[in-house]
Amino acid sequence: MSFCQYSGLPTDAASIVFVDAHVRNRHEFINVIQPHVAAYTLPHDVDGVDYITHTLEHYPCRGEAIAQIHLIAHGFPGGMYLGNGQLSLTTIERYLSSLREWFLDFRHQNALHSCISSLTHPFISSQPLLSQIHLYGSHVTTGDAGVEFLDKLHRYTGADVQAATTLMGHLALLPE
Repeated sequence: MSFCQYSGLPTDAASIVFVDAHVRNRHEFINVIQPHVAAYTLPHDVDGVDYITHTLEHYPCRGEAIAQIHLIAHGFPGGMYLGNGQLSLTTIERYLSSLREWFLDFRHQNALHSCISSLTHPFISSQPLLSQIHLYGSHVTTGDAGVEFLDKLHRYTGADVQAATTLMGHLALLPE
């Protein structure tokens, strides 16, 4: 069974993972990612949001809609460091047009899927599927800044945004 079938997503929807180059032992993360999930390292010398947007625009399986984006990077209250920049409350407005593009193919595919479902199964309510962003970075959700950041990211991408609420990485493994 493919991941897409398991997750309840259309079989031509996909997941993609971006691991920031500044994350120690990032190769350990990449090595455990399932083979059918695309994984990219965000270079340390480029704007991470621009790199993600460019990658999604030129994804090798164009026509295969990205349904889930996983970001693994260092975080801070209300943001994450991505490449040589950051996606945060102070920068999110600058990236508005890019963020709206992240799930464009998925939204189009989802609308088509819902339309076809309503025609073929008129008595079954067809709930639209949600795209998802998963953030793995310490402190991203901390405080009011964290809550506001997640809300804006949701509003600008249309995605269900989920983020770690505990410390991530090797420091999280230390005994208290």
